[in-house]
Amino acid sequence: MQPFSILLQLRIRQLVNRLRSLHRESKLKIAVVGGLGFILWAGLFLFFFQSFRFLDRFFTPESQDLRLADPFTPTMMAFFYISLFLMLIFSNAVISYSSLFRSNETKYLITCPIKHETIFLHKYIESLIFSSWAFFVLALPLSLAYGLVIEAGPGFYFSSVCFFGFFSMIPAAIGALLALVVSAVVPAKPTKALVALIAASLAVMVWLVAQILNTTHEGYDSAWVYGILDKIRFVRSEFVPSYWVSKGLESSARGKWLDASYFLGLVASNGLMATLVGVWTAGRLYPSAWSKVTDGKDKKRYTSRRWLNLSDRWLTMRLLIDKDFTIFRRDPVQWTQCAILFGLLGIYILNLKTFRFDAESLIWRNSTAFLNLTATSLVLATLTTRFIFPLLSLEGKRFWILGLLPIRRETLLYGKFWYSLAISLTISEVLIVISNLMLSTPMEIRILHGVTVAFICLALSALSVGLSAIYPDLKEDNPSKIVSGFGGTLNLIISLGYVVTVVVLEAVPCHLYFTNVIDEPELKFWAGIGVSVVVLLTAAMIAIPLWLGVRAIRKMEI
Repeated sequence: MQPFSILLQLRIRQLVNRLRSLHRESKLKIAVVGGLGFILWAGLFLFFFQSFRFLDRFFTPESQDLRLADPFTPTMMAFFYISLFLMLIFSNAVISYSSLFRSNETKYLITCPIKHETIFLHKYIESLIFSSWAFFVLALPLSLAYGLVIEAGPGFYFSSVCFFGFFSMIPAAIGALLALVVSAVVPAKPTKALVALIAASLAVMVWLVAQILNTTHEGYDSAWVYGILDKIRFVRSEFVPSYWVSKGLESSARGKWLDASYFLGLVASNGLMATLVGVWTAGRLYPSAWSKVTDGKDKKRYTSRRWLNLSDRWLTMRLLIDKDFTIFRRDPVQWTQCAILFGLLGIYILNLKTFRFDAESLIWRNSTAFLNLTATSLVLATLTTRFIFPLLSLEGKRFWILGLLPIRRETLLYGKFWYSLAISLTISEVLIVISNLMLSTPMEIRILHGVTVAFICLALSALSVGLSAIYPDLKEDNPSKIVSGFGGTLNLIISLGYVVTVVVLEAVPCHLYFTNVIDEPELKFWAGIGVSVVVLLTAAMIAIPLWLGVRAIRKMEI
C-alpha cells in the first residue's frame, strides 16, 4: 500500500496548495462564485424546509407524539435518494472511463511499478470525490430541513454525513465497474457502448416516470397522492440502498439509535464491499482492458466528414467547426454533461401532458411555458460558459500553428461562434417547440418563444466567443480552471443577467394580460416595447463582444 499512500499524499498536498493559492485569485471571482453557491444552497434549503413544514401540518395527527408520521415523506425521500443513486452511477461510469483510460496521469502510472489494483483504487477515489460533491450539496439541505422540522437532535446531522459518505461509495463502485467491464467486453468502441447503455437506461427511466405520472384520476387531491405513492412503493424495498438511507435517517431523527446503527452498518458494509469487488475485478480485467482500448489508436483513419454542406468559400470555416466538434465528440466528460442536463429537461418536458396543463387555465400554461423558457436558457448560459468559453484557450501551446495558417485570425472566432450557435440553437429550439406543443399555448406565444430562443443562442454564443478572445489563458489545458478565471466568471454573470432580463421583459406583459390587469391594446404596447428592448439588447450582445474579440485576437502575440 506504499504507492497508494504516496498517491494519496500527492492529492492532499495538491489540495492544500490550491487552498493556499486562493488569496492570489480575483476577489470578484471568489465573491461571485461564493455568493451564487450560497444562494443556490439557501434556495434548496428553503424549498425543502417549506415542503416538510407543509407535510408536517398536512399529515400530523392531533397527537404530536409522531411528527411527520405520514407515508409521503419517507417514500419521497427514498425516491430522492434512488434518483441520486442512478445519476451517480452514470456520472461515475463516465468519469471513471475518462480517468482510467484517457488520463495522461494514468498513462504514466501504468508504466510505473504499481499494481493495477492500486491505480484503480486511486482513480476510483478521485472519481468518487469529483462526482459526489454535488450529491452532498443537494442532500445536506434536505437533511437539515428535515431535521429542523422534525426537531431532531444533534446526532441526526452527524449521522446524515456518515450515511451520505458511505452511500455514495456504492454507485461510485458500480459506475467504475461498469466502465471497466464495458471497456473489457467492447474494447473497440467502449465509448459508444457506454453511451448506448446509458441511453437505454435513461429510456427505461423515462418510461417509468411516464407510467408513474399517468393516472386516470382527475384532479390533484389526496387520492391522486396515494395513487402516486402506490406506484413508487418499489423505492421502499428492503433490497434498495435508498431505503436503507431514508430509513436510517428517519430512525436517527426519532432517536432510535439502535435501528439507525443497523442501517448505517448496512450502508457502510455494502459500500466497502462494492469497493472491494471493484478493486478485485480491476486486478483481473484492467490490464487487458487497458491494452485493448489503447491498442491501435494511431491506426484510425481520420477523414473530414461532410456533415456541413457548405460551399467551397466556407471550406476553412467548415474545417475549423469540424475540428471543434470532433474534439467535443471524443471527450465523453463534456458531451455526457450536456446530455444529462438537456436530457433531464427533455424528460420533464415530455411528461408535461401527464400533469394535465391542457385542462388548466391559460394563465398557468403561459406561466409554465415561460418557466420552461427560463430553465432552458439558464442551462444554455451555463453550458456556453462551461464549454464554449474555454475553446480558444484550449488551443494552448498549439495556437501558433493556427496563427501560421493562411486565414484571417477572426475566422477562428467566427468558426467557434457558428459551431456554438448550430448546436445550441438545434437543441434549444426542439425543447421549446415541444414544450409549447405539450402545453397547447397560443400560436403567438409559440412564435415569441421560438424567436426568443434564437436571440438568446446568438447572444450567448457571441458573448462566450468574444470574451474568450479578450481573456484567453493559453497556458492552461484544464477547461474547469479556465472557466473559473475572471473571464469565465464575468461571462457567466453577464449571461445570467441577460437571460433574466430578456425573460422578464417578455413575461411580465403576457402575465399581466392573462390576469386581466391590462387589456389587449396595452398588451401590444408594452409587448412592443419589451420586444424592441430585447432586439436592441441582443444586437449589442452580439456586436460588442465579437468586435472586441476580433480586435483582441488581431493584437494577440503568438
